Amino acid sequence: MRRRWVQGQIAAGLGHTRQAERAFREVQTAFLKRGMGFYTALVAMDLAELHLRAGQTAKVRELAEQMVPIFAAQDVHREALAALRLFVEAARADAAQLDLVADLRNYLRDAQADREHRFR
Repeated sequence: MRRRWVQGQIAAGLGHTRQAERAFREVQTAFLKRGMGFYTALVAMDLAELHLRAGQTAKVRELAEQMVPIFAAQDVHREALAALRLFVEAARADAAQLDLVADLRNYLRDAQADREHRFR
């Protein structure tokens, strides 16, 4: 799945949006089925970035709305869930920006190893 994830990232970088979205959705579903909440969240950030770059705020909102209940049931701890909720609120207000996605992605990577790590 990680290889497919990288393929999606490469496709996104090359501007192949549909191919990237397809890869990210496959990977997200696979991680979700395995109960890998942090990885699922990281892929969701890749999807959010893809949609933001395409100006698809409705898709970002839809993605955000799906995230919290999923991650609450996964291995995502309280601090990370609070950070994800912040993203949801920004998406609902059409205020989600690429820098927020990047900050959240970096935070999730750090928080995976340190459950006490706080989102700034």
